[in-house]
Amino acid sequence: MILMLISVTLFAGVNTCIKFLSDLPTHELVFFRSVVQLILSAGFVLHAGIPFFGNNKNWLLLRGVAGMTALFLFFYTLQNMPLASATTIQYLSPVFTVILAIFINRERVKQQKSTIWSTVSFFIYLCALLIITFFIMNNGTVKFFNDSKGYGFIKDTATDQEYFVHVSGLIDEVKENDEVSFDLKEGRKGLNAVNVKLV
Repeated sequence: MILMLISVTLFAGVNTCIKFLSDLPTHELVFFRSVVQLILSAGFVLHAGIPFFGNNKNWLLLRGVAGMTALFLFFYTLQNMPLASATTIQYLSPVFTVILAIFINRERVKQQKSTIWSTVSFFIYLCALLIITFFIMNNGTVKFFNDSKGYGFIKDTATDQEYFVHVSGLIDEVKENDEVSFDLKEGRKGLNAVNVKLV
């Protein structure tokens, strides 16, 4: 239990660091993270005396490519989305793990009472997370807005991330230092603030 709590704390710290390092390229963060993991993993593998490349190289290579791709995409979302939203989406993976286990590995889920209640509890928790992530608006402060050019930037109160806002995304007229709520929408160069209104 203590080890699990330490693991959760370290993962939260990693996610926060990635968000803090949003100015660095995603592939650079993935590269250095992978180098550190390679060094540590190589030490454990050599100490245990097991084959470094495993017994099934094809599956090991496929798993490595999938893991690297997933890590890159996760780091990208951490840098470009609110931290809570990116983390919530990442923790949807158990749902797809169960589905893949049933249809690919042909595993059977035992319909025990505890399993059913655990499943129901998980989906209630999941729905709550999705509601918080996607239906509760972000809050922030207008750091800059140029009325003549029709654009500006809003700083998210929770994450300190700044988002571009165009006059077409405004519900209310805003000026610098106004407190606002807003949604996020993918734009040409990242996430933009839309549905911006005064609070």
